Amino acid sequence: MQSKTRWTALSPGFTSRLLQCLIGWRYATLAGSTAALRIGYAIVKGGHISVNLQEDVSYSEFHVHLNPPLDTPYNIIQQRVAQFLDALDKVETELNPEPTSHMPRLIEGIEVILDEMDPMIYVEFTSEARKRFHVREIVTSWYRHIGDFKPDFHTPTEKELIDLEIELLAQDPEILDAAADALKTHIMRYPGIVDLSDSRKPGKSEIRFRLKPEGERLGLRLKDLAEQIRHAYHGEEAQRFMRGRFEVKIQVRHPRKERETIENLLAMPIRLPNGGQAQLGILADIDFAPGFGALMRADRMGVVKLHVQLVDSPPVSDSVIDQELAAQFFPALEQQYRGIKISRGEAAEEADEIMADLKRNTLIALAMIYGLLAVTFKSYIQPLLFLLTVPVAWLGAVLIHWLMGLNFSFQSLVGMVAASGVVVNDSVVLLHFIRKRRAEFTHLADLIINICISRFRPILQDLHPCFSKPANKPNSSCRLPSLWQPD
Repeated sequence: MQSKTRWTALSPGFTSRLLQCLIGWRYATLAGSTAALRIGYAIVKGGHISVNLQEDVSYSEFHVHLNPPLDTPYNIIQQRVAQFLDALDKVETELNPEPTSHMPRLIEGIEVILDEMDPMIYVEFTSEARKRFHVREIVTSWYRHIGDFKPDFHTPTEKELIDLEIELLAQDPEILDAAADALKTHIMRYPGIVDLSDSRKPGKSEIRFRLKPEGERLGLRLKDLAEQIRHAYHGEEAQRFMRGRFEVKIQVRHPRKERETIENLLAMPIRLPNGGQAQLGILADIDFAPGFGALMRADRMGVVKLHVQLVDSPPVSDSVIDQELAAQFFPALEQQYRGIKISRGEAAEEADEIMADLKRNTLIALAMIYGLLAVTFKSYIQPLLFLLTVPVAWLGAVLIHWLMGLNFSFQSLVGMVAASGVVVNDSVVLLHFIRKRRAEFTHLADLIINICISRFRPILQDLHPCFSKPANKPNSSCRLPSLWQPD
């Protein structure tokens, strides 16, 4: 029968011996602390923990933009939608092979919008599926079953589920296309790439005209030629009148039969500046070329956006890919294609701006803490000693995120800043106790050990109620982990 309870790892005796060791080997303690801080810094800089300020929550629903080519027939769109729904059934079988009463299905509801320009599929999850799976897991599994048709997955807030976004800007469209193709080829060399898409969308095939020397010799301009062709096929307004409350426009154009074949187009009469006429085939050459489905421009330059989607737990994280591209490939690409500009996308730029503001505000907060402490203690050295606890608190956050496999979120960073004030406040309280009881001890080391033990006990009491009991009155109802069991 035990007359006294003593904790093996967290007892006052053990803590006292540990503190004596740390104080006796103070230079080794300082070196070890410095090495731990450098290890934490290396973990962050090495990309083992990335900063992700974007939303990373599992939603109860999401929707898919199929993005078919502009000239896709309606029956092909219907087949693609059916293919997507079949792939969704395969996802259900893959992630939930044995339905149970707790989770009979992953998908609770599906809504399909069959639009020729932008068909969409809305998917709603069950509450049990949301608890067990992240939306990215379902999207990644869906990607494996939909074939070569690459859609856009969006959250309810209209944010795409992408891991990396890169923007290319250039005035010359040929340089822009060549640079975008080179970058896509380089990115596909990284393992774990599920999808790589860009914002370039080819439009429908269109006819382009080029004046022949005969047309230029007759004084015809390409603008005049385009206007006459437009009036012939689209119509030219001849009259406008009111019919009751409505305005009626009368447009004149060629009959339908004369607008259905290329031969009729080449035989179309064109008015010349001298009053004569000539057939279109004599004045201009025509060829077929794909048009533009979408044009994106910024700062008077064309824009191509590349979206990269990675698998879950990829061999190379998106932050590592981003760092390697920025350090190695982007400078070479800008040197090879003159006039090209590379941006990391709106989300990354917004995250960089938030990080810059957070760093500045953190430095301001630490400077204010230092100023208040310097005025209170009338010293410039003691506040610096208090601020040395801030990197130690950050190190704890880094190690916890690393061990748990988590990335830094905005809430994590704000919590680290808040922890800075907490540890500084604890240091001030500790110094207050040391000054208050300085006369009771001959040696400063004994005073520090006693004060640290007395301040450490309230922390343990908050962690577990068993530590609130005196050492000679153990609580039989407590169940502590094996490390904390009494010896």
